[in-house]
Amino acid sequence: KQLIENLRSCPSITGYDYLGGIDTHWHTIGYPCGLFNEFYEEKYGETTADILRYNNSSVLLCGMGKYRNYRAGEIYSETLQISHYGKEILKDCQVKWSVVIDKEIIAEKQLNIAKIVNGKITELTQIEFNLPALKEGKKAIISAVVSSKNSEIKNQWNIWIFPEIEAACENAKIVDNRRKL
Repeated sequence: KQLIENLRSCPSITGYDYLGGIDTHWHTIGYPCGLFNEFYEEKYGETTADILRYNNSSVLLCGMGKYRNYRAGEIYSETLQISHYGKEILKDCQVKWSVVIDKEIIAEKQLNIAKIVNGKITELTQIEFNLPALKEGKKAIISAVVSSKNSEIKNQWNIWIFPEIEAACENAKIVDNRRKL
């Protein structure tokens, strides 16, 4: 998912194609990131609906690059984009995003966009919020949806938020047994 979304946001790769078909590590050299295993079966835990969220003619992208781990108490800020290669211009769109930790919404925003042109990648908004202060690591789910009269495009991303090491180890004894050279 992460690899395909990063490819979709790359300006030198335009349009939509069926990206990353299968893992071909038994057939050729290398180990590409495929949507299916070498027997053309969906990978464990992936459904067709999951795959279509990030590999479809129009998908939402959140440019996290290779990052998925964040420090509690900092500000999270990433750009929400749409790679829209559907047949029609999207008109009178509503963009919504939210962040959930343990079934509780910690941030959300909604805005209207008059139109989203097809055949390109368009920046929609910034997803920006304060990461909560935590005493233990937690998974947060960022969800976004673009709705128009004739379509709805959704995606979601998991991030992990960790406290400062000192905060997580207030009452713990830290042992450092690395050899000093």
